[in-house]
Amino acid sequence: MPFSLAGGFQVYLQGNRQIAMGLCGVGLVQDAAGLSINPASLSFLKQNSVYLGGNLILANTAYRQQYPGQYTTNSLPSTGTPFNVYANVGLMADKRMQLGVGVYTPYGSSIAWPEGWIGRFAMVETKLQTIYYQPTIAYRISEKLGVGAGFIYARGSMLLRKALPIDGQDGSEGSLSMQGSGNGFGFNISAFYKAGKQINIGFDYQSSVKLLLLNGQADFSVPLSLAASFPDTKFSSSITLPAMLSFGFGYHPSHEITLAFDINYNLWSSYDTLSFDFAVNNSTLKDIHSPRLYRNAVAFRLGAEYLLKNKWAFRGGAFYDMSPVQDGYLTPETPDSDKIGISFGFGVKPIDRLSIDASFLYAEGALRSDTNIESGFSGSYKTKILIPGLSLQFSF
Repeated sequence: MPFSLAGGFQVYLQGNRQIAMGLCGVGLVQDAAGLSINPASLSFLKQNSVYLGGNLILANTAYRQQYPGQYTTNSLPSTGTPFNVYANVGLMADKRMQLGVGVYTPYGSSIAWPEGWIGRFAMVETKLQTIYYQPTIAYRISEKLGVGAGFIYARGSMLLRKALPIDGQDGSEGSLSMQGSGNGFGFNISAFYKAGKQINIGFDYQSSVKLLLLNGQADFSVPLSLAASFPDTKFSSSITLPAMLSFGFGYHPSHEITLAFDINYNLWSSYDTLSFDFAVNNSTLKDIHSPRLYRNAVAFRLGAEYLLKNKWAFRGGAFYDMSPVQDGYLTPETPDSDKIGISFGFGVKPIDRLSIDASFLYAEGALRSDTNIESGFSGSYKTKILIPGLSLQFSF
């Protein structure tokens, strides 16, 4: 998936009904996508369901060299395809206990720059992809209170390519390509409370997940005379996907109107270093320990829905997402900045058991200029993102 939607490398696209409402959903009972956003909300669903959804991420990042330089370029075009699959089944006569399973993509980032661009020694291409597998149980303790919990098994893969300042006899530069995959574990716990006929309150905690990459492959392309100094080798690494605390409020002034407000607190401070430990070391090839020092960050979200004749739903929303990247640590791999976004969409039920939801989201990062403390590479970045999405839910 191209440049990630939310702060850092988070992709907060777990349901198209939620996306259309500014990515709100923690304090609402909506559909099976609640399994990843607030598992406790499942305990208030009245039907079993199967949900299939996906999005296209169309992103572009512009780079400008800092003054007095005049060099400019853009990231290469690409299309990301995050997806989500959910299913829930109610137990007991009133379905107060729900079992569910979800497969979704909450974290990931990808960006590629032209091969000969000015920052090629820092990075040419990077890609992180993750998939969460989450079996879940939810239970409605009373007509007002429900709780939920899920176990997370995560699979992840990474790719990193960059040029090396090593020239061959033909003038070509050296390069490094690193690929690896790994897994990790976590959990998701939540509560949902109906404070009255019109107000809902939701809470969700999704734990951090440490992805361990133990058998990655590093391939060097260098002149033959330097091959002994830069041997192809295995490497190990790890990356911690941050924990997230979410609070949500839902307000229903009438049967037709729903209003929502969510706050996400992302504990990005767990991502402090990007490290690669090579199986082979020598005086030239040393392990990499690159500081990132992310800070915790907050996102604020607003959403609304209008129901027409119990068949059509029209939705809209907006959000403000703070970047976890501190000044001095901005890199071309994640040229992140504070983002604002607007979204809209609609839902329709062509038949009683089938729901179709569509969404469209536009997000834009603030122009950001920085000089990386470690590499000395500087520049200004500006990112724009378009995300259409569609989902189907069949209830039974």
